Amino acid sequence: MKKIINISIIIASILALSACNSIPSIPEVIQKNQWEGKPIDAAIAKWGNPLMAKNINNETTDYIWDFSRTKSITYESDSYAYYNTDRPGMTTGIVYDTKNVTMRCKLILRTNNQSKLITNYILDKDHKYSGACQNLFYGQ
Repeated sequence: MKKIINISIIIASILALSACNSIPSIPEVIQKNQWEGKPIDAAIAKWGNPLMAKNINNETTDYIWDFSRTKSITYESDSYAYYNTDRPGMTTGIVYDTKNVTMRCKLILRTNNQSKLITNYILDKDHKYSGACQNLFYGQ
């Protein structure tokens, strides 16, 4: 019986942790509440013309802005050690490398075609990297 309880706790923990990616952050919820119900013209005035306007059906249109960016990251790629030939002891070192990482952040505002009001605020972003969408929350 105790083994079954432990296994069910482990499974419940795994399921709870796997849902963390779909939980919106507090700034996302605040932004969502601020933009839903506003006219799409207010968003265009704030962020400029969207990258694309995709007509979903006769009633709704998605306006898409792409705020993705590329960030250069330096990391330890290797290390080395060798015996010195001219003095006692060893020499060690670290080899660094740089790679470019794209941090995805797309803002999708779904609007009603008749009223031109925003009905849904959607962020399509990488959850591994939080920095790409920060400007939407704190100042852009």
